[in-house]
Amino acid sequence: LLHGWYIASPDSNANTILILHDWNESKIQKLNLAKQMHDRGFNVCMVDLCAHGNSDGDVFSPGIGSIN
Repeated sequence: LLHGWYIASPDSNANTILILHDWNESKIQKLNLAKQMHDRGFNVCMVDLCAHGNSDGDVFSPGIGSIN
């Protein structure tokens, strides 16, 4: 289960930006970028990838995995 935040823009027609963190980081490291994008009028969605931050999992393997 991935955990994250959705920060809505006051403009209901705004586009949404998905912000992903780097390896061995979490969404916290991208708060400054999220604020900049939200201040420019975008919706912002941020998630912690598998086995990072608040998300579940013990292993992160980009591009390799199973679908349950």
